[in-house]
Amino acid sequence: MYSVPAGRLKGRCFGGGVAWQGPSIIGQRDQPRLHSIYRAGYYTVNLSLGDALRLGQRPIGLQFKMTNLLDYAEPIDTGTNTFQNRTLRTNLDDLDARKAALAATDRF
Repeated sequence: MYSVPAGRLKGRCFGGGVAWQGPSIIGQRDQPRLHSIYRAGYYTVNLSLGDALRLGQRPIGLQFKMTNLLDYAEPIDTGTNTFQNRTLRTNLDDLDARKAALAATDRF
């Protein structure tokens, strides 16, 4: 998060980030030979904007946040099971869908 200290945009805040999860091993398969089973990597993008303003004599802060900006929605494999000599990906997790929030702060 960066707050602009001076100039025309003084009091405004900008921020963002990327959360990246690389490929990881979620299981092992021993047929026909031992090898690892990997989960694909993924990333999410977040954004934040803020402003400090006055409502009469009262300082008010507004902040807008958006998480999972690109709405990554693929299920995430977290493990494996074996059924009838087949290795299946299991324990699927879902990330939160794109989410937006607006917050106001009153200082007194």
